[in-house]
Amino acid sequence: MKLLLKILKYLGIFILSIVLLVSLSMIITINYKEYDVRAGANAFPGVETKQDVEELAVKLVSEMTLEEKLDQMHGEGYFWSIQKFVWNFFVRKKFPHVYVGRNDRLNIPPWVLSDGPRGAVVVNGSTAFPSAIARGASWDTDLERRVADVVGIEMRINGVNYAAAPCINLLRNPLWGRAQETYGEDPWHLGQFGVAYVQSIQQHHVMACPKHYALNSIENSRMYVDVSVGERTLREVYLPHFKKVIQEGGAASLMSAYNKVNGDYCGENSYLLTDILRDDWGFKGFVSTDWFMGLHDGVKGVKAGLDVEMPIKNHYGKELDEAIANSSIAEAEINTIVTRILKTRLPYAILPDKMAYNPELKASESHTALAREVAEKSMVLLKNEGVLPLSKPAGKKIVVMGRIADEANTGDLGSSNVRSEYVITPYQGIKRYVEEMGGTVLLNDGSDLEESIKLAHEVDAVILVVGFTRKDEGEFMGRGKKGKEHNEPASGIGGDRQNLKLL
Repeated sequence: MKLLLKILKYLGIFILSIVLLVSLSMIITINYKEYDVRAGANAFPGVETKQDVEELAVKLVSEMTLEEKLDQMHGEGYFWSIQKFVWNFFVRKKFPHVYVGRNDRLNIPPWVLSDGPRGAVVVNGSTAFPSAIARGASWDTDLERRVADVVGIEMRINGVNYAAAPCINLLRNPLWGRAQETYGEDPWHLGQFGVAYVQSIQQHHVMACPKHYALNSIENSRMYVDVSVGERTLREVYLPHFKKVIQEGGAASLMSAYNKVNGDYCGENSYLLTDILRDDWGFKGFVSTDWFMGLHDGVKGVKAGLDVEMPIKNHYGKELDEAIANSSIAEAEINTIVTRILKTRLPYAILPDKMAYNPELKASESHTALAREVAEKSMVLLKNEGVLPLSKPAGKKIVVMGRIADEANTGDLGSSNVRSEYVITPYQGIKRYVEEMGGTVLLNDGSDLEESIKLAHEVDAVILVVGFTRKDEGEFMGRGKKGKEHNEPASGIGGDRQNLKLL
């Protein structure tokens, strides 16, 4: 009996310790400290031009220890960063700030990434715009500049200065789960919209990071697929839009893709990152990985020209320490990378802003009005045989039909989830409008086909809402299946479509 009581005592202590540890972890990682992405007013006196900043970058690198240099090349520490991301993303439904490259000794502020294909993702409640594939259908690059202008303003309000956008992957297969994140299937079209987005958002000292470089157009197998491509196809089909956002748009950064190209992962592919990007195109900025699994070998990454591992220190941690110690990597190679990073990002932290970023601007009336304008101009009418416009609804009965007709559906669980404070569903919006005009609106989810057909014959008009949700498509949250079955349903949410039916 005494032994049992002793066991229970220690078991209770153990359980209490675990509870306290988890609670402490949750408190620390949910209520994390936020840092300014702008340098203080007196941090670097006399530094007023871009040339001044580039000279400052060289000076700062010369003053850094090796450890400080390596700290510029990765996101946060592994342990706390993982916890912060998990607690905030999955528990609080909030995308957290991940601070990169902060150096208090040398007054260097951090940079912070936010996804942005359809709005500012880090911090909830930003303006949610129609998806990029819809905006691309407008053929209006001036409209896209206005969208990126708003996204840039709201990112700065949210304490962010690095946009993982625009997504300019070439849409080659309509089954691709992230088709909605890109502008379309033509390299020229992608390039024109990409340039408009990059130039506009960078006016607000938000570094654009077009993604995913390169040949990323599938979800379920994106972590391991090896894309074999010939030189002409590569240069004429898959890369012209990336070249355009670099040379014409002046993009500060690029994000490497998860997949392999001709045998090498994109984050370790010297032909893509050095031969083409830097030697051929003259790119002066830095390349960051896609998150968590964008790098597999730290030494290969450095040799290929990969600058920053995101969002944690993994392969750019001990692997580089050991490689430098055994002379597999020279410190001069690290100096080149860090100088490149600082020359790119410091102007965005030091040079004067064009405006004040007042929190009241976030999701303001003018911003949401633009989202509506974009939605209207993005609509495509395929066919109209005297059906539209609908007659005035006074005294009419209308049914809104479809499984997503009354569902908030503004993005997947990944990079396009803006987490708006409110969403008006198609049914709610139509109901409000029609009832104000003296009509009646019914809702039918379409699950009972016979009932739906019967109802359709009893009303004056049917508005059918079809499409997909985050469960059907989107950024794939899970593990794919290797082999011939890679496009079969796999564990997780989102991913590639299984068919092209309109559900």
